[in-house]
Amino acid sequence: MNTEQHTFISSYISKNQFVKKLALIFCFAVCVIVPVIFFIYTVNETNVLGEDLLGAERYNSRMKDSYLYAAFMFIAILAVISSFALLLRQFFNRYLIILNSLEGKDVDRLKEITNRLGMMEKYNPSCIFKENTVTFFTLFKAHTLSFFDINHINITRVSYKGISYVIAIETVYGKLNYRFNDLMMTRSLIDEACSANPKINVNTYDSWSF
Repeated sequence: MNTEQHTFISSYISKNQFVKKLALIFCFAVCVIVPVIFFIYTVNETNVLGEDLLGAERYNSRMKDSYLYAAFMFIAILAVISSFALLLRQFFNRYLIILNSLEGKDVDRLKEITNRLGMMEKYNPSCIFKENTVTFFTLFKAHTLSFFDINHINITRVSYKGISYVIAIETVYGKLNYRFNDLMMTRSLIDEACSANPKINVNTYDSWSF
C-alpha cells in the first residue's frame, strides 16, 4: 500500500468512527432530552394550575411525581438505548476489521466507489469489496461472500418510503437477501460481481437501474 492509499484509508477509518461517535452521542442524548422535556412540561403544567388552585399537598405531590416519573423514564429509555447503542458499536467495529485488512487495490476501489455514494452511505457503505469477495454489513452481523460462490443475483426496485433495492443472491450454499438504499452501491455490487465472475446471472439493468 502506497502513501496515498494509506492516507486515504486512515482518513476513511477516522470518519467511519466519527460517524459511530455521533450515532452513540445521539442515542444517549435521547436518554436525557426526552425525560427533561417531560419534566419541564409537567412542572410548567403544575405551575400554571398553581398552588392556590391545587392546594399545597396536591401541588407538592405533582411536583414530586414530575421528578419521580422523569427519573423512571430516564432509566427505562437508558436500558433500551444502551442495548441499541451496543449493537451500533459492534456494527461500526465490524467495519474496522475489514477496512484494516484491505490491500492497495482494494483501497483504490473503495475510494472510487465511495466518491459516488450519497452521504448516508459514504462512510458506512452497505458492503465493501476485497479480493473477489464482498462483505455485507447489517446491524446484527457482517457476512463475507466469495463472488465465485454466487450463481444468480436478482435486483428489485422498491418504491416504499423512498427508493430502495432488494438484492436476492443465490449462492452454492443457499439464498441471501439484502436491501440497499443507494443506486450507486447497487450498481457497484453488480459490476464487481460480474467482473470477478462473469458466470453470474443478473436480471437486466433496465428492470431496476433507472
